[in-house]
Amino acid sequence: MKLITISVITLLFTGSLFNQYEAAMEAAIEKLYAAQSPEALQQAGNTFERIAKKETDKWHPHYYAAYVRIMLTTHTGDAAGKDQHLDAALEHIQSAKTLSPNNSELLALEGFIHMLRIPIDPASRGPQYSGMSMGALQKAIALDPDNPRAYLLLSDMQYGTAQFFGNGNEEACKTLQKAIDLFATDRPDHKLDPAWGEAWAGHSKKEKGC
Repeated sequence: MKLITISVITLLFTGSLFNQYEAAMEAAIEKLYAAQSPEALQQAGNTFERIAKKETDKWHPHYYAAYVRIMLTTHTGDAAGKDQHLDAALEHIQSAKTLSPNNSELLALEGFIHMLRIPIDPASRGPQYSGMSMGALQKAIALDPDNPRAYLLLSDMQYGTAQFFGNGNEEACKTLQKAIDLFATDRPDHKLDPAWGEAWAGHSKKEKGC
């Protein structure tokens, strides 16, 4: 009877800790999506990094910490600053991949990181990072053909490549439409799973002239 009581208490305690983790993550994700300044982004990022250090068996905190770093590159003007954020983002993705191998969302974000390296110095970085980005995004799609974020990011890579070589945008638009179609039915498996990208896809369609 004593052993049963201890087991019940342990289960209740473990469940309480998990609920606290989920609540902290949900609050941080809400702040992330509502952020309108680099300071607000950084605050959300700091929260994810603290959670990642504490919850060493969870991949979601690393994912969102990486996503914040990616978003911060849009508020950073110098190349060194952008690279610093992207380096940190990639470290989080690598940590998350050890916890959740063959995760389509992680590979999509990895492809995003490689893609953002290119415009920092297109002439020298394009040949290296274009292939790395394409490879990660294509693997993300192979792992989950219904991941709209992977198609959205792939369409950006295809569009950038077409622009560089003076080609049309047909392939990029086709991939983007696939993303838009998938966003219409996208339902995360878990409440902490990524859910961003639909508004971006709509804006991207206008921007690309699709």
